Amino acid sequence: MFRLRTLRLSDNLLHCDCQLSWLARYLRHSPRLAQYTRCHSPNHLKGQNIADLQDQEFKCSGLAERAINGECISEPQCPHPCRCGDGIVDCREKGLSKVPDHLPEGTTELRLEQNEIVELPTKVFAAHKRLRRIDLSNNKISKIASDAFQGLKALTSLVLYGNKIKDLPSGVFQGLVSLQLLLLNANEISCIRKDTFRDLHSLSLLSLYDNNIQSLANGSFDSLRSIQTLHLARNPFICDCNLKWLAEYLHRNPIETSGARCDTPKRMQRRRIEALKDEKFKCKGQEEFRTRHAGDCVIDNACPSGCTCDGTIVDCSGKGLKEIPRDVPLYTTELLFHDNELGRIKSDGLFGRLPNLIRLDLRRNQITGIEENSFEGASKIYELY
Repeated sequence: MFRLRTLRLSDNLLHCDCQLSWLARYLRHSPRLAQYTRCHSPNHLKGQNIADLQDQEFKCSGLAERAINGECISEPQCPHPCRCGDGIVDCREKGLSKVPDHLPEGTTELRLEQNEIVELPTKVFAAHKRLRRIDLSNNKISKIASDAFQGLKALTSLVLYGNKIKDLPSGVFQGLVSLQLLLLNANEISCIRKDTFRDLHSLSLLSLYDNNIQSLANGSFDSLRSIQTLHLARNPFICDCNLKWLAEYLHRNPIETSGARCDTPKRMQRRRIEALKDEKFKCKGQEEFRTRHAGDCVIDNACPSGCTCDGTIVDCSGKGLKEIPRDVPLYTTELLFHDNELGRIKSDGLFGRLPNLIRLDLRRNQITGIEENSFEGASKIYELY
């Protein structure tokens, strides 16, 4: 267009990103053409004369690069039926069953509370690295992929209370180095892996209030260098010798403000953990084995009703029982079941769930049949009576 004498581009909604830098060079080379052509967006360039801008001022990031090999790609609009503005995407109470697939470029806050979301799939937020706050409270979330929050290094607040979360997969909070607020209260979480909070060096408030946590492994909070407030109340804590560390931790760091209390054993019931002396946390009989592996999300069964337990020996003898209890602890090495009324040994996988069993006493019962593969998985048994 070497002979072009007239060009008017004013009053257009020109988006001044890296794909428009050529126009600035062209207008500087032809100063009489398209005078007063101005940027409409992004905000920091709005109203500026395009010819006055330098190449480095025309920037692209993520989906803002709308021209690839000459093909135009539109920036995502506000997802229906949400409202968007000032970096906030507000999708509260919209009946959504999943996180929206696309969000506007530059979204910093995502509000999804009070919806019907049940799952956070793999890398669901990975394309939105500017997110600083995500609120997913009061949904129906029961499953979270281990990399659901991957790449969110700018995230400072994550609100997940009021869901149905039972398990936090290993590494789920990995890389969230800026996170300051994490609300996991009012869920169904039954355990916390020892490395769950490993990268949360900036976290100042953690709420695990109102869950089903029975024990915590020593060192669970070691990475929380900035923690100021911790909520642990309304969890059924087993206050045995393996939880003594928590009392010691709270004595040194009086940050637990919700009044966490013991649930079992009976001698410790309803007592505030932070107010108890270390020597109160004892293990009697089998108690040590029940919570020894809490950091691996293994909380063993209590001693079966009607039986007695001493260390790893479970004694259910002489109780008139017709079946072996289903809740025999995993740590059991000896199971004494003589002098009962057991009529048949079933192939139901019971012994396969007792990997440490070495001695089984079934003498003086009323056994009339033994099903095939009844003892499958019980590879360590060397005494069977």
